[in-house]
Amino acid sequence: MSYILHISSWFPHEGDPQNGVFIRQHIDLLDSKHKSVLIVNTPISQKHLIKNDYDVYNLNEKHGQWRKFRHSIKVINSIKKKHGAPIAIHLHVIQPLFLVALLAKTLLGGRLIVTEHWTGYRNGNFSQMHWLRQMMSRITANSAFKVLAVSESLKQDLVLNGVGFDGKIKVVPNPIILNPSKNSIELISTTETINMLSVADFNEVNKNYLGILSAFETIADQLPKLHWHIIGDGPDFEDFQQRLNQSEFSNRVHLHGRKSQAEVHSCFSQFQFLVNFSRHETFAMVPAEAIKSGIPAIATSCGGPEHYVNSENGILIESENEQQLIDAITHLYTHHTTYTPQIVSNSLPLEFSKDYFIDTISKIYSPA
Repeated sequence: MSYILHISSWFPHEGDPQNGVFIRQHIDLLDSKHKSVLIVNTPISQKHLIKNDYDVYNLNEKHGQWRKFRHSIKVINSIKKKHGAPIAIHLHVIQPLFLVALLAKTLLGGRLIVTEHWTGYRNGNFSQMHWLRQMMSRITANSAFKVLAVSESLKQDLVLNGVGFDGKIKVVPNPIILNPSKNSIELISTTETINMLSVADFNEVNKNYLGILSAFETIADQLPKLHWHIIGDGPDFEDFQQRLNQSEFSNRVHLHGRKSQAEVHSCFSQFQFLVNFSRHETFAMVPAEAIKSGIPAIATSCGGPEHYVNSENGILIESENEQQLIDAITHLYTHHTTYTPQIVSNSLPLEFSKDYFIDTISKIYSPA
């Protein structure tokens, strides 16, 4: 059986249905042309969320690096016995499963493809890693047939960190596809408000929710109909909630918890615009999905949105520039009706389409 072996440490599971949801989308799309076998690393207590017909092997059954290494060899040999050699091995994010990918390449054969999404090459986390891990990332990239970056900014970050070189790295953007839930989700209780949305985990290092809250408090009196809705959870949720409880405008900030990707897609139309105030991104899926749904987005020039947010579909601002955020929110509060949904939706680059993604990666898997 010809197949692609996908290896990913980020993958949606019951505890976090948004974790690596874009990687699952990649695999689902590519499975239409190439049968998929998966090695994932989801928590043993959480069921991964995936199509039932995938053959999935979970490495998190064993704990400790040495036991996981031995378990990886057993898993790869089991795959070889059951499926034979793959057309290609596709590693989604180099760390931490680079060694599993190199083992698979040695034991199974087939070309190694790497897709990188990690913000660590931009925010300094890569340079702070142990030198051996940095070296192994570079070795993995150099061992790959092709390294795929989801944005031009990420490509340049990889080159600057020595993880691949210009000729080996190809930019292949995330495909933007809306798959709304069949069950309607109503988050807005009244039509008399102007509602802005943010969707992300509470992770202050990257997402800067406190910056949005500060801007919201500054303009709330001047924009009395403005309400802010947040979909997400994460490590800094409680800290944010404590800060929110101290705000005189807490009754106009609505926390909806985590939702699945399909649930998020089904509720975009309830909002007038989206706000993303990230410090670091490699692509930023949510602003692109909001734009695809027809609502304008405010986003920062932080490594991803600058490649697709423009005057047709929203407002691009500087990261951590609170005054620009205030001005952008004020403008969309007043002028959101000047954005035509169809024009907004059609403004994304053609390279963000499903067909472009499938065709481009299929040719990398099996070049003529």
